[in-house]
Formats: sequence, structure tokens, C-alpha cells
Amino acid sequence: MFDFWGSSPLWDPIQFSFVVCLHTSASDPIRKQYPCFQARRTRALATTHKTKMARRVSVRGSRGQVFRGSRHHTNSGHTKSMLMKNKHGKIVTRKSHAAGKRNYKNIRGWVNACTKARKALGITGFCAVKKGTALYKKAREFYN
Repeated sequence: MFDFWGSSPLWDPIQFSFVVCLHTSASDPIRKQYPCFQARRTRALATTHKTKMARRVSVRGSRGQVFRGSRHHTNSGHTKSMLMKNKHGKIVTRKSHAAGKRNYKNIRGWVNACTKARKALGITGFCAVKKGTALYKKAREFYN
């Protein structure tokens, strides 16, 4: 009867080299006798390790998804490194945040004048700064 592991004269160790080479050591005489053991082992291991490819942007997400990390780009192409949370907790780009901080200097005087006018008149809550109102007149005094 045919014995799978070697009693048959038709059995060739090279044919089963992949199985043998994973379980034999480097100093094994069989491996030295058949150099193809080493070659097949490296070929088999090389196929199991995938090469890292660049991330393709097929699915784009919202700013929240990108900020959390479940998506890589927003529709406008922003990545996580370009986004931040402002003091209100809204996700904004770093560029727009910096632009707003730069442009605040143009209205800083009027904002401070309105704040002083509200304090002077004792106003709390919403009140429109509309031309002709007492709040507007007081704010103009502080501004000028």
C-alpha cells in the first residue's frame, strides 16, 4: 500500500519543500542538501506581507468624521491636521481661525464701545444696536 510520508520510491522531498521548510531549522541537513527549501520559504512569506500603498481618497466625509478619524478627507480636501475645535466646540480650519483672529482688530474698538455702553445703561440680555436708540448713541460716545 502507498505510504504518503516516504516508503514509496516515487516520493520527492522537493515536492513537499514548503511544508518541510516551515518546520525545519536553518542548520538542518535536508535544507543544505536542497537549496530550493530556502528559496521557496522566502517566496511564500513574501506573498503574505502586503506592501503599504498610499491612501486613496475615494470616500470623503464631513468635518466631524475627519476630525474623529473615521474618514481621511473632507469634501473640500481638508485632513485632520488642518482642522481644530474653536472655543465654542465647532470644528473649523486652522487657516480660517487664524484669519478671524487677524481681522478682529478691525472691529475691536466698536465691540468694546458697545460693551461699555451696555454696562453704563444697565442692559442685560438682547438689545439691538440700532441707529436712534439710546444704546447706539452711548456706544458712539465711547467709540469717538
